[in-house]
Amino acid sequence: MGHYVSNSLEFEKYRIYIVKEREIALSTYSSIHNSLQVLESGHVLGCYNYISTLFDCSFVFKDYDDYNTVTFTNISKLANIYDKFGFVIDKFKHRSSGRYYGMLSNWNLNRNNYKFNEISNFDIARISKLTDENVQSVIPISYTNHKDSKNYLTDEFIQKEYPFLHPTFESVITVLALNLSVCNTHNLEIYLEKIGALAQTICMNNSSNHVVNRPVKQVIPKNWEKIDKFKRNKNLLPFYAVITTVV
Repeated sequence: MGHYVSNSLEFEKYRIYIVKEREIALSTYSSIHNSLQVLESGHVLGCYNYISTLFDCSFVFKDYDDYNTVTFTNISKLANIYDKFGFVIDKFKHRSSGRYYGMLSNWNLNRNNYKFNEISNFDIARISKLTDENVQSVIPISYTNHKDSKNYLTDEFIQKEYPFLHPTFESVITVLALNLSVCNTHNLEIYLEKIGALAQTICMNNSSNHVVNRPVKQVIPKNWEKIDKFKRNKNLLPFYAVITTVV
């Protein structure tokens, strides 16, 4: 574990500092290195949004060049955190990600009682207020492989894009798309941070035993442009996704 030293920064009590370092190997992630840094910062922001919502408290998020800060404005409301400590630990414990080798499968599990929790307008509004203040800049669209669903993906499409995901299982793919009609393309960092926060919120809201939530950078626009919503609206750029599946 490292430490951070700054001669120009005055550290304050109850303020959390998220330091941006260069630990991701450029040789491995040469083309997406910078966006990974910002998305990870957004994931942290999503964690604090989840905690503040759970305990009905608020915080201020500020973005600087080398670090971000999170400051809880009514810290007294966190005094009852121990009442829900076990619940919070379980949610973070089951917030899953990482590499998977082979297809995700569990044939013996009953999936009939599973219900996906879509991200709410309340969460979108809270995160928008912390980042770019525009609820329309990033559009979450949830897809399933059920033919009677509003947003449908074929099994063939799912297997081609995400071969580790069993297409016949109860799964939801939430695409986070940049709305280019309202985004300032000269300052994409703030939108990518927002995407990371929204992705983390989706993961936390659906975190549970036997449920995998996996953010994926593998969203290839030219493939998703064939899907109806993106075919009809060229201003929507599919950028990031969260796969939620029961295993």
